[in-house]
Amino acid sequence: RAAGWQGILNPAPARELIDGLEGVILTPNADEARRLSGEHDVAAATRALSARTGAPVLITLGADGALLDGESFPAPPVDVVDTTGAGDAVNGALAAQLAAGEPLRDAVAFALAAASLSTRSPGARAGMPRRADVLAAL
Repeated sequence: RAAGWQGILNPAPARELIDGLEGVILTPNADEARRLSGEHDVAAATRALSARTGAPVLITLGADGALLDGESFPAPPVDVVDTTGAGDAVNGALAAQLAAGEPLRDAVAFALAAASLSTRSPGARAGMPRRADVLAAL
């Protein structure tokens, strides 16, 4: 962050958040968001986590896509074989798109498409899609 880059943290597995996360985009799944915030409702968890960091919160919902500060983003439908690595695909694709200067909402759509495509093959590495595949899915 000191160099001007956007911080992104997937707080998994959920455990107490450290201090110093101001401005960091958190990307927990719904269960992790509830555990991290102490809230039972995902919307309340989003607000609590965003208040903690002062940054957007992207809550992943598996096949249902994600919520970015309460706004719903769908995941492209695919025939799922293995979800191993889907969270990593979200975070890697999100980071790459933000580093390339893409707006956050566009980066989220790209990241969800990458994650969806990553579930079509067994294993984390084998399933990671190429950029062209993600763009074609959008």
